[in-house]
Amino acid sequence: MHLRDHRAAPPVTAPAGARRRLPPLPWSDGIRGVALVVVVVWHAVLTVVPADPTPVQHALMLPLGVAARLSLLSFIVLSGFLLGRHWDGDLRRFTLRRCWRILPPYWIAVLLTIAAMAWLGLAEPHGSHWDTGLPFTPERTWATLLLVTDLAGMVPISHPLWTVPVELHLYLLAPLVVLFRREATVLVAGVLGTLAIAFLAPGFIAPHFVLAFMAAFWSGVRRQRPLEVTPAFAGAIGASFLLVAGAVLLLGDLSSSATRYLVVDCVVAPVLLLWILRGDLVGGPSALRDLLARRGPQRLGSRSYSTYLLHAVALELVWRAGVDEVPGETAALVVMCLLGLLASLVAGELLFRAVEAPCTARAASVRRTLPRERRPA
Repeated sequence: MHLRDHRAAPPVTAPAGARRRLPPLPWSDGIRGVALVVVVVWHAVLTVVPADPTPVQHALMLPLGVAARLSLLSFIVLSGFLLGRHWDGDLRRFTLRRCWRILPPYWIAVLLTIAAMAWLGLAEPHGSHWDTGLPFTPERTWATLLLVTDLAGMVPISHPLWTVPVELHLYLLAPLVVLFRREATVLVAGVLGTLAIAFLAPGFIAPHFVLAFMAAFWSGVRRQRPLEVTPAFAGAIGASFLLVAGAVLLLGDLSSSATRYLVVDCVVAPVLLLWILRGDLVGGPSALRDLLARRGPQRLGSRSYSTYLLHAVALELVWRAGVDEVPGETAALVVMCLLGLLASLVAGELLFRAVEAPCTARAASVRRTLPRERRPA
């Protein structure tokens, strides 16, 4: 495979009409669907297993915890790539569409969470994973509603909601990436930003998101030109992540789980991104992509955002509805995973139909801004 000399190409600022229309990726929603199930099951397990697990429990939970962490990484990489893949140079349209897609479902989910905490007794600790988002204070509530918990270094009232402000802020800053003329500049900026967050703001749970998103968005923008994956292109992306991993191994505290997770993130992120990019460019038969493109994974993926927003509330309600009284930890774990996943999917389906789907249609209807000289008189 060969790569066009994209380093000498000008930045992608051509008029929208000049952009090539790229075919959809039916397997992309499947990735989200699988990642969603892993995250929900992981949080269901954390609801049952105590905060101080036995060595055997820890050994069994470790692979699932890594899978859940990498599932969040896959959301960021895939979203960044797809946003870049459809970037048309219209900043106003991009911003409005992102806000319509993200904010209304998020705010409804937060209000439902507040209602559940206030009226159903969820504001009190109950020995479950939900407790990480407590205490239920006005400051934490407003920070959650205003999507500034990441900037304030605060855990939102529902712990999994921490990802939404981070993603929104990355999305709104993404158009700045296209101002760089070379991928080396993008990757250097991503490396420096990631290391700055990792060492200057150690309480931030996912510093790898910066480099992962920037590399993915840039790759998606470049995908609008004839582009293939070469060793040089793959090496540039891989080397940037390995540089971060090396700095973390050299300067970080290896006894910290956050440090170890960051190293794993930096190893997996470029592999995932290059796999997605190659699948888009080369296509061809693939058993895994065919499986992800099936109706079930696609449907789960299309509702993944709504389900993610409400799954913590659903899990806590299931836990307090009687699963916490199930005798035997193994039995409680199985029941919690099955009923918790089912309740989360039902809640996600309702939020999707009532809020997310109409907002998605509204986002799609946002018109492209016409250049000044082409505006009608």
